[in-house]
Amino acid sequence: MMAQGPLPGVDFEHRIFESLADQASAILTAIPGVRRATDPEDIHRMRVASRRLRIRLSLFEDFIPGKKARPWRRRLKGLTRALGEARDADVQLIFLEEYLAQPPDERERAGVKRLMASTRRQRRKLQKQVLKVLDKVEDSSILTDMRQTFQAVVDASVAAGGAPGGQPPFSLARTAIEARLWEVLAFAPFIRDPRHNEELHRMRIAAKHLRYCMEAFAQLYDGRLGRPIKTAKAIQEMLGDIHDCDVWSVLLDGFLEQETVRAREYYREARSLKRLTPGIQGLIENRRAFRARRYRAFLTYWDRHAGDWKDLLELLHVASQGVDPHGKGERG
Repeated sequence: MMAQGPLPGVDFEHRIFESLADQASAILTAIPGVRRATDPEDIHRMRVASRRLRIRLSLFEDFIPGKKARPWRRRLKGLTRALGEARDADVQLIFLEEYLAQPPDERERAGVKRLMASTRRQRRKLQKQVLKVLDKVEDSSILTDMRQTFQAVVDASVAAGGAPGGQPPFSLARTAIEARLWEVLAFAPFIRDPRHNEELHRMRIAAKHLRYCMEAFAQLYDGRLGRPIKTAKAIQEMLGDIHDCDVWSVLLDGFLEQETVRAREYYREARSLKRLTPGIQGLIENRRAFRARRYRAFLTYWDRHAGDWKDLLELLHVASQGVDPHGKGERG
């Protein structure tokens, strides 16, 4: 049973600005923690908020006063990129700490510790980049400007109803969600071959965009997008794990090559290389096996939930035709 019914255009536009203000506030709130860099979750929360804000600025560009959406998105892109690189290093360190807590072989400890030390040095370098980007963002007052702009619309209740150019909210939602769903489905022909690393990575990005897009419109459907959002999130996470393993493969091969060069240049490092190799090889095998498991899990999940996309398309179609998607007849 519906809790409140589909949102009319006025309420929907009002909610858009509330959600935009919330995401801008989430970024501002996370800044002190990101600067301290003591809790990895701070940078994770800011990164997610920045991505959601960028997606919604793109979706609702024509709603934003003063044609500010595109300049704001461009400024936020650099922040998201810097946060992403630092977040990746945080995730790698968390994994290495957990792996080191219970290594499969005591001989692996030296290699894992050396890699961890190297990753921590890289993370410190990335933190300097994060701080530089944050300085630019704060100096420009872009986040404060965004929050004030969005909140002013909410407080004044100036939403005129409907979407730009008179396009109803359900029609706008259908256009946006369908476009991103087809981007995901375009990669379906590649998923049966685990060697299609790049296609699987791009499919993950497409699934992420689909998920964030559905979340932006979820209020229109009173919970009916919950299942496809959950499906897109699960696919995004499984493909993310697969991509992380691919990144690990490149990183570990590069690390071994770097240590081999060091051993050749400094004879005394030759013995050190022998001590490091078991740990790095162990990590390579661990990530390779984990990737294989996640790949099989992804295929099983994809096949099991294939019907979710058909149901989603039907829901979008019905709602955009002016019929209550909850089966209660025409919307008033």
